[in-house]
Amino acid sequence: GPTFSKVWFTSGRINSNQFGWMLNFDSSFRYRPAAFTGTATDGSATGLGFDHVDAMVTFAKPRHAVTTGGAPLTSRIGLVGLRAARRNAGPLWAGLEAAGAGSGGVAGYAAVLGTAGLRWPVISDRLSLGVRASAGLGGGGGIDTGGGLLVKAAAGATLRLTDTLGIGAELGAVDAPRGHYKAVTGAVSLNWTLDVPQ
Repeated sequence: GPTFSKVWFTSGRINSNQFGWMLNFDSSFRYRPAAFTGTATDGSATGLGFDHVDAMVTFAKPRHAVTTGGAPLTSRIGLVGLRAARRNAGPLWAGLEAAGAGSGGVAGYAAVLGTAGLRWPVISDRLSLGVRASAGLGGGGGIDTGGGLLVKAAAGATLRLTDTLGIGAELGAVDAPRGHYKAVTGAVSLNWTLDVPQ
């Protein structure tokens, strides 16, 4: 269905109206009876359908980037965010990620991206390597993203410390193809695996 929103900052110069379109998808609702005593889960995604949640800290070093005022953008940018993902067939997974600026003089910058990748186990199920690509929208904070389109690519590794917790690291690049923002990125993450088979 159609949507309308208005955003304004009483202490700034942001005042805009937005029209949008909302999509709604039906899905199954899984539950366990109160007297259930069997295996808690078979490992498939429940709830919102995600089986991994990652808390991320990302550092971006701009390359060939300018502000919306035309000044060179050279300072390192720190971002904090979350990624929620679901495994699909084989090594394939897909999900959503969102992050906002935490340092670098670009307060107000934020991005929301769809992401998908491949992950392969290297040492049993404890260490895995992977690649991923993302696309979505980002802007604000005076960064010239040219209307907001962002694309990203990254490669990294994940080490599972327990059945549910792990740590990850990755290197990548981000580009605003219709703007003037390119950066190399490095990220570390704390990974939480949901619905582990009991």
